[in-house]
Amino acid sequence: MVWVGVAANLQYLGLIADPLRQLREEIEFEFTVVSSQPWVTATVPTEFVRWSRAAELDALLGARIGVAPLTDDPWARGKCGFRAILYGGHALPTVASPVGITDQVVIEGDTGVHASTNDQWVDALRRLLTDPDQAVAMGTRAWQRIRARYSDQVALRMWQELLSD
Repeated sequence: MVWVGVAANLQYLGLIADPLRQLREEIEFEFTVVSSQPWVTATVPTEFVRWSRAAELDALLGARIGVAPLTDDPWARGKCGFRAILYGGHALPTVASPVGITDQVVIEGDTGVHASTNDQWVDALRRLLTDPDQAVAMGTRAWQRIRARYSDQVALRMWQELLSD
């Protein structure tokens, strides 16, 4: 599993600390944090990767699942869902809190899984860790969705349409 983000957003990993600890009692997995700072309150063994473009790419290519926990508050609702877009763009299914537009990026059961409670986080992560075929299929669909909605070509086309009006 991988989480990528700025140090100020490490706080959101606290939302999944207990689910990760509980899941680690059942299943062995690797959890990687790519950031400028380590996750010092981690409840499971965590590989810290100092962010660089190359390090981020290596971590994403080496992962099977991306995680995107968020609180449901006005600040988090204003976030753009970038983390889920990043994961999907690297063919990873995302387990995410359904906050803000995340539910438009992560399509429940198709490109990833929504999780709000500890039990939902544990169940979603367990399912994707123990069924690699499902994780790959969801990741493939996530990649297709991201390419169709958020790629450079799509953005360019939208700008061209806007400027031609």
